[in-house]
Amino acid sequence: MIIMNLKKFLGIQSTQEKVEDYRKLKGQLANLETLGQELSDKFSIQKSVIDGVDGLPEEKKSEVFEKYRGFLKEHQKEVSSAVNERNKILKSLEAYRNDPDVGDICKGIDALEQAEEAYRGGKLSKQVYFCLLYTSPSPRDSTSS
Repeated sequence: MIIMNLKKFLGIQSTQEKVEDYRKLKGQLANLETLGQELSDKFSIQKSVIDGVDGLPEEKKSEVFEKYRGFLKEHQKEVSSAVNERNKILKSLEAYRNDPDVGDICKGIDALEQAEEAYRGGKLSKQVYFCLLYTSPSPRDSTSS
């Protein structure tokens, strides 16, 4: 891992290493999207608790609001961290898309992911999806088509 990061830092990654890193970053981005949904759900739950405190005695309301303030403080840190990480990943992905060695391969990976989403969503036929899948350039061989 250290050697890979050093090669990336020095700009001496092979095409294969760049493509592997691109795919890894895409996976990390997907994980962050899941985390974002989880953070959103946690916030919604806490907000619904706060919205329902009207019928509670004052001392209980104070306790609930205090817990909520603690939640908000931690939640803000988690959201901020996730947003910063997402921005770093997006910047790295864009750099790979603009890289003369692997830009076309990365764009092909993106196009295949979009086609898969369209196929799974019923917006693309199986025939067209498989046609795209088998006529796209291989990430292992930048000369194939």
